[in-house]
Amino acid sequence: MSNLNFSFLVGTKVFFGNGVVYDRLAGTIKEMGKSKILLITDPGIVKV
Repeated sequence: MSNLNFSFLVGTKVFFGNGVVYDRLAGTIKEMGKSKILLITDPGIVKV
């Protein structure tokens, strides 16, 4: 089960329930200070 089961938007940031922050403009996801490049397949769908 994915930890990204719920989220909320603040500006261009998407905050997930497990503390992950996804920046829609930068196309990156940050978790505990780490940054990963994402593959964006569809609007609202992100894959690490």
